[in-house]
Amino acid sequence: MNLSFADPQRKNVAFQHNADVKKLRVSQTRAQCRLGAVNGGDHWFSFGKTSYAEFRGEPTSMKENALACNRLLLTEAETWWQAERET
Repeated sequence: MNLSFADPQRKNVAFQHNADVKKLRVSQTRAQCRLGAVNGGDHWFSFGKTSYAEFRGEPTSMKENALACNRLLLTEAETWWQAERET
């Protein structure tokens, strides 16, 4: 799960600076955060086979994935957003 933001002056938006808010993507911003990434690693939410019919990790239920996302938002996202706000 990737996070970023668009400040009112759009200083964090590097690509398509004037894009409509609904069309902005994390990849267009300078400051980004990948929730659940440990030591520069990655975190995947597995809920079934990929488009090429393989499992990526051990599948978990949608409820478990939603709870994990909520936990990451509470434990990592808020801290990251506050730190970015202060810079």
